[in-house]
Amino acid sequence: MADAHDHHEHHAGEEHGGGGAAAALISSPLDVIKTYLQTQGSLGVTFRGFMDTAKYVYRNAGVSGFFQGASARALYVAPSAAISWMTYEYAKFLLGIKDDSFHHHDHH
Repeated sequence: MADAHDHHEHHAGEEHGGGGAAAALISSPLDVIKTYLQTQGSLGVTFRGFMDTAKYVYRNAGVSGFFQGASARALYVAPSAAISWMTYEYAKFLLGIKDDSFHHHDHH
């Protein structure tokens, strides 16, 4: 009979894949600014730093400019995160490791 712990392990990859996608979306503005800084020569502009680049993105593309490529990044990161966590959970299973760190046990 499967317990709650088994159910959690079964869905760990799905949960962490979604987390990876969310992280990719949240970090998208920083990735966009970094990409602009790295490619400024090919754009024919020179930025004076992070804030100058952020202003450029906002002036030229608005708020949505900070999320250019975010869906592609999320689609790339989600499977990677899911595979990593499923591999980790499977290795724990093979080694017989039970992770009870999230459960509180009273020791009397």
